[in-house]
Amino acid sequence: MRIQVATWRDLAHRDAGGSEVHLDRITTSWADAGHVVGVRSISVSEPEATDPNSRVRHVRRGGTYSGVPRTVVACAARRDGAFDLAVDVWNGVPFMSPLWAKRRVVLLHHLHDELWPATFGRVVGGVGRRVERSVLPLLYRSTDVVTLSQSGRADLLAHTALRADRVHVVEPGIDDRFQPGSDRAVTPTMVAVCRFAPLKRVPWLIERFAEIRARVDGARLVLVGDGEQDREVSAIIERLGLGDAIDRHRHLSDDELVRAYQHAHLLVSASVNEGWGMTITEAAACGTPAVVSDCSGHRSAVGPGAGVVAADADFVDAAVGLLTTATAWDTASRAAIDFSHGRSWAAAAEHILALSGAA
Repeated sequence: MRIQVATWRDLAHRDAGGSEVHLDRITTSWADAGHVVGVRSISVSEPEATDPNSRVRHVRRGGTYSGVPRTVVACAARRDGAFDLAVDVWNGVPFMSPLWAKRRVVLLHHLHDELWPATFGRVVGGVGRRVERSVLPLLYRSTDVVTLSQSGRADLLAHTALRADRVHVVEPGIDDRFQPGSDRAVTPTMVAVCRFAPLKRVPWLIERFAEIRARVDGARLVLVGDGEQDREVSAIIERLGLGDAIDRHRHLSDDELVRAYQHAHLLVSASVNEGWGMTITEAAACGTPAVVSDCSGHRSAVGPGAGVVAADADFVDAAVGLLTTATAWDTASRAAIDFSHGRSWAAAAEHILALSGAA
């Protein structure tokens, strides 16, 4: 099959996150299965970083405001060649595939409610939020939409006019390299892996870490990521005097990330909106349970007994409880491994094609 993907960002973008990792694993799995896959996305500020050995063809054109219309025009005109299936990645703004593709499927991890005003201001962001919730779903009522979790599906059906029989759940896979290790930290250690963006609430998480450290002797935080709030994160670490307790890394290699998960006792996340929370299941596969904020994607990504999805007021108590109670942590660690077992990117990719009728 010839598969054309239209997306806002790919894994080479400077702000790539879990959504882009997900797309990369899915498209690579399709290519591995023998399909011809092209991905069109907006350009990046750095020199183009397409892997010359990649089995997926990447085209990057346009910017923040021109990227979507340029992609729509290019796909409608078939500038990247004919295709059998269009994959429309809805990341705030979709690519209007019902207007240019007969066979199509949409990947929609979650609505982008809070992101609109955070990115474009109250007025423009308010209009964008309303269009995403109320207008665009009408165009996609006859299109199959794939989301990552049952809780995310419930949110989509509660807040949009998408049809229940057209919204499907395909949970993400896990790379094989995420496995339990034997190098658990001696001191109570938490790890957070995310972009430093307002929706991730990294400053709030650091404040909660200060409270946890006051109750758990020697507690440490490994903080992996950077982004638009980098200066704010640095300032709050300095203000709270946590420089010696937080290990910061802008980026970790694949092997280093696995070791960070294996070394930590908890994966923590304070995000207010997630389609799933891939770092949660990556850490779980390494035997590391999670304490995370209560949002729809997190509710599905934390397996039964594999950690705590906590309200803000209970976040610190939940983390302290697992860090200081060995039996509770052991039980959560085993549950995390059990929940992550058997998740495959190849199976997820095949499932998406089956839902589109293209398998």
